[in-house]
Amino acid sequence: FDQESEETTPSLTLNGIGDQGIFASNDIFFTAGDLTSGTLAEQIEAQLDSVTTLEELEMLSEALGLERTQLPAIATVSKIGGNLTLDTANGFVGITTGERIGVAGDLLIDSGTSFTAIGDVAAINLEVAAGNIGIVRRSAGNSLDRTGASQNDGGVAILANILDFGGLTPLIIGAGRQPVFGIPNPFDTTAQPDFLDNFSVFELKPSGGPLTAEEFAFISPSDELAGQVLSIQPTGASRSDLSGANGPVLVTAPESNIDEPIRLRDPDRLLELAVATRETTDEVQLARLTGAAIINDLDLPTDEESTIVTASRLDARDAEAAIELYEELFGAEGERSDEVRTVLQDALDQYLETTRSRRVVGFELRRFVKNRPSTLLDAYTTLEALDSLFRYHRRLGLSPGEFRRVQSAWLHQIQPDGISIDELAEAIHPSRYVRGSDILDIFGR
Repeated sequence: FDQESEETTPSLTLNGIGDQGIFASNDIFFTAGDLTSGTLAEQIEAQLDSVTTLEELEMLSEALGLERTQLPAIATVSKIGGNLTLDTANGFVGITTGERIGVAGDLLIDSGTSFTAIGDVAAINLEVAAGNIGIVRRSAGNSLDRTGASQNDGGVAILANILDFGGLTPLIIGAGRQPVFGIPNPFDTTAQPDFLDNFSVFELKPSGGPLTAEEFAFISPSDELAGQVLSIQPTGASRSDLSGANGPVLVTAPESNIDEPIRLRDPDRLLELAVATRETTDEVQLARLTGAAIINDLDLPTDEESTIVTASRLDARDAEAAIELYEELFGAEGERSDEVRTVLQDALDQYLETTRSRRVVGFELRRFVKNRPSTLLDAYTTLEALDSLFRYHRRLGLSPGEFRRVQSAWLHQIQPDGISIDELAEAIHPSRYVRGSDILDIFGR
């Protein structure tokens, strides 16, 4: 196909819902080029036999100008259901810049002792068996979400519930942004391949849950997108996000008085928010007064519904605000959870009756309630209060891995019938991928 085309022309689309595979004796190669040159296909075939390394593939791509100059926003190599195998007996499996693989099942790439080169990949599980693995970079671009809306992305993203590269560390080739990876829980490093230590790693989605096959399909596709597969991007938190973290700074300057950090009035009240505190050591207190401190809470015991942190990590003002909101909504012992659930259930039932929707989309439910303040006043004020509670709770000073499990337990307590946990979370506290007019409609600013 024409590499200059603004239309997203797939390289390969497999529509079967069962397992399928491509088994070749030589190379499996997905690329794009200038079709105005009638000899391009012959040139590629003639030179592929001499390509035996990732470096030689990169040189071939540059020499022949093989790439998608118009970056697609969906998968170009796709399978809408079932597993896919790409298997070559005596050659490599490779792509050039801009190709994006999306498989709503397991993807196995087997190039034996030869190499495999991939770019964007999203699959339920991904296994690559090869002598060498390369990742072909690309520039930042756009990806379509399930609603068909365009979202910015930061370059190549490789997502799967389970990643298996056979113990190999991938090499980076081509020009563009560094690739990122998406897995269900980037904070549990014990269950991850070692090579991920060299890359930015994100949660697949804000809930921390795994990818499912339905997430590869558009909700209400246009004729142009019918049968196409999403090139999914990670939307959850990243263990590599260190914004706001500063190392100690030593500055020769006259002594000055530094206000002591505001302390929690009653740390035990934080137990209402499923947060237990331990005392701050003298070393950390001194370090905070002279610059910055490193606090290590990684090895503290915890469970699925609570967390333990050092007290000085927490913002006292936000903690007090969060406690007041929690008591107002749930009661000091959580005794009013059923009342909150009933209010949300009534709003959800009215939403389904009015819209006749078969599936509940969280931010659309939020917008529905916001636009009916007179008839759904209780639901409106409840969602606003829950949104504030979740926001203050996230601002306490907890890491995503700490506040996610606590908020997940709250969501399960108030989950109405007919809505998933992920969409309930979106209705209460929309994530970063809900942008533009949707946010304006919901929040009015």
